[in-house]
Amino acid sequence: MPRPVPLADLLTNLREAEKHLLRRHCIRLRIDKVTSDGRNALCSAAQVKRMFFWSAHHKERVVTLAHQAILPLHTLGLSPLISAFPLDQVHVFGPVKEDDPFEIRRALLQAGKEGLLRAAQPTSH
Repeated sequence: MPRPVPLADLLTNLREAEKHLLRRHCIRLRIDKVTSDGRNALCSAAQVKRMFFWSAHHKERVVTLAHQAILPLHTLGLSPLISAFPLDQVHVFGPVKEDDPFEIRRALLQAGKEGLLRAAQPTSH
């Protein structure tokens, strides 16, 4: 089982990645569920609006950008599995939650895996 990582660092990295993904690429990503074995994170992603001068991203591009944004999940031992929604189905995403980037806390809590987010204890010498 992976070691717990510092909670503040992980959440800061995910929060910044979420902001960048939305601001730069107009893509929203949500972690819908963590599997009961704690190995996979089932995610939904979509481009939430068209960008000026650019057409809509292809689904493959949405998945690639979303995957890059949540690479820190690997430190928890989670492998993201991402489904892309078309632009006309973006109503499935609620507002961005500053204290719960990509809704990771909610997904881990529902799976009973919130222990993965415990802050690592400093080692004593």
